[in-house]
This record gives sequence, C-alpha cells and structure tokens, in this order.
Amino acid sequence: MDAASYDPLYVSDYFRSSAPQHVKNQSFKADLHWPFSASIYLDFGIRASFSQIDNNLVFENYMGNNSWAKDISRSNLFSYDENVNASYIQLNQRINGAWSYQLGARLENTIAKGYLEGEKVVNRNYVNVFPTGYLKYSTSGNRTYTLAVSSRITRPGYWDVNPFRTYTTNKAYFEGNPFLSPSTYYREEFSHSLNAGNGNCIFQLAASQTINEIYPLAFKDSTGVVVNKKTNYGNKYSYSVAALYNSQLKKWWQLAATVSTGYVVSKGAYNSNISIDNRSLYLSISTNQTFTLSKKQRLSCNLIANNTLPFTVVNTRVGDRFDTELRIKKSAGAFSFTLSVTDLFKSNKDVYRVEAGDLLIKQHYYNDTRSVAFILNYNFGKSTVKKKRDRDTEFENVKNRIV
Repeated sequence: MDAASYDPLYVSDYFRSSAPQHVKNQSFKADLHWPFSASIYLDFGIRASFSQIDNNLVFENYMGNNSWAKDISRSNLFSYDENVNASYIQLNQRINGAWSYQLGARLENTIAKGYLEGEKVVNRNYVNVFPTGYLKYSTSGNRTYTLAVSSRITRPGYWDVNPFRTYTTNKAYFEGNPFLSPSTYYREEFSHSLNAGNGNCIFQLAASQTINEIYPLAFKDSTGVVVNKKTNYGNKYSYSVAALYNSQLKKWWQLAATVSTGYVVSKGAYNSNISIDNRSLYLSISTNQTFTLSKKQRLSCNLIANNTLPFTVVNTRVGDRFDTELRIKKSAGAFSFTLSVTDLFKSNKDVYRVEAGDLLIKQHYYNDTRSVAFILNYNFGKSTVKKKRDRDTEFENVKNRIV
C-alpha cells in the first residue's frame, strides 16, 4: 500500500487566543425591620442590580516567521446586559417558649439582553417566586426540632453565556451558551439537635430538587470534534442524611466532624439525542480539629480534612478526592499570624469518567494545589458590632458569576 494513504500520527497546530472580559455592576438595596411586639416582627426590602458585560475574543493562527493572523471566523464581540429587580418579605414569630416560625417569599424579575457582533441573540424577561419558611420546636432539655423549606435561583456565570469557542486542540473546544436559563433550587429539611456531654449533635434529613440544572456536558459534532458546553439538561433530585458533631473533647482539643450520605437522581437530555438517567450514592466525611498548643502564648494548630468517595453526577463519574489543610496560628494583642499549608499528601486530584452517547472521556490529571501561605491580620474597632444582614450578598453574587 502507498504510504501516502496513511493519516499522519502527529499533527502540529499552532494558534493563540485572548478573551478579556469587562464587567460593570451597580447594586442598590433597602431593608426595613418592623417589630410589632417583643415576639413578632416583619422584615422586607427591595434590591436592584444592573450588570454590563463586554467580551472580545481574538483568535489568531500562526503563519510562520513569528507572525500571526486574526481568524475572523473564530473571533467575535459579545455584550450582555442584565437587570435584576427583587423584593422580599419575612414574618417571624416566637409563639411561646417552645414554638417559633418564619414565613417568607422573594419575588424576582430578570431582564437580560445579549448582542453578538451587534445583533441581538438574547432577549429575556421573566419572573420567579421563591418561598421560605421554618417551624421550630425547642424542649426544656436543650433539644430542638426544625422543619424548614427554602428555595433559590442560580443564574449562569457571565462567561457561561458567552458564545465564544475556546480551543484546547483542533479537535476539542469549550463553547458558551447564550440561551442558558437560570436553574431553581428547592430544599425540604427536617433537623434535630441535642446536647451530648460537652458537645452538640445535629441530625438532618433532606430532599432537594434542582429544576433546569446547569451542567457542562460534552458531545461530538458532525465532524467528530468534541464540544464541551454548559446546558440546561434537565432536573436533579437528591435525598440525604447528615450528622454533625461539635465537641470540646479536651481543654486543648476541639473537634467538629460531619458525615453526609445520600442518593442522587439526574434525569434529562441534551444535544437532541443524548439522554441522562443516572442514579448514584455518595459519602463525604470531613473534620476540623483545633489544638491549643500553648494557651499562655496564644498558639494553636488547626487541622482540616475532607474526603469524598467516588460518585456519579449527571453523566460524570468523579474519583476519590481528599483535601487537607494545616494552620498554625499565633496571636499577640490585636495582631495574629497564621502559617497555612494545603494539600499535605498531594491527594487533591481530578479523576473523571464521562459518558455521553458513544463518547467516552477519561481524565486523570493533577493541578498542584500544594501551597504555603503566611497571613497577617490586625483587628481594630469594637468586636461587638453586629454584622448587618446580607451585608455583602449582592457583591458576592456578582463575584461568583465572573469566574
């Protein structure tokens, strides 16, 4: 056979791209606390947030002789404007020494518009209502029983709605999805807490539903290129049991530990022909231990460890993950000095197995998260000043959507 009929075993392809993102945000809020009596009060307020995101993707191919040429077909300008208006109301009452409750709701209106090369590709205006509430019963023996309902909205990140393609190779790329819808989350929980010796135990039973969940999914296009794209694939249902224990075991040893296990069901479809119907058990164990090395010298040590056993989320099998951190802290007056070391055993690794139709992707890589940090803190002002409710909520929401 003629050697020219063989495909090359190695193909080199040189390109580069840049995609700076500029985010502007303005947020306003007003809250009112209205006590009717010593045992009943009302909270309500309004929020408004205005965000403007501009993206400029420049994709360039290598032409040789240290020269680059812009690829017009892969370069784009995309802008995204979003206005979120919300109001909430909460009624709190302590009926007597044993019973108390809270009832509330949050109303949100979102207006979103996206422009690709000046042409409007996103135009949305929707309203959501999110109920919250709890009923609590406390006994004279320091036991409490709580039945709670909560809900929230998760909007896609600003980069997730950007329709640009970010190539990792000439046969694989990540692509944003300007048509992503927000997902809504509902949780029903029953918890029981009690004192046990020098500690406190909390037991939780919970069920949750995530509607229109956003998840990064992979598939092959008609040319065989692997596309990674976030999408609203369907719904996720979770049922969990958790136990939390906090105790001063010794004068010099404080322990906080959590064990959580559950059952997760993911159902949906994407890319027209790939179905999702996965069920998985999960188990997570974490501890946070504080050791007083010298009370006189105000010297302490903090050891944090978290182990999550293998489980499946949507269509991805996630391998065992073990996170660790060691902190040594020294306090001197208003100053504190902390030495922090993370990933002590080089065990924070990413192992994934993704199944999408006839596509099987195995990923086993390690991004070195071992680090050593020195932190200096200085506290000033009165420590008794109470933090205001939702003090940084709007800023945190915006920050979390940028990355």
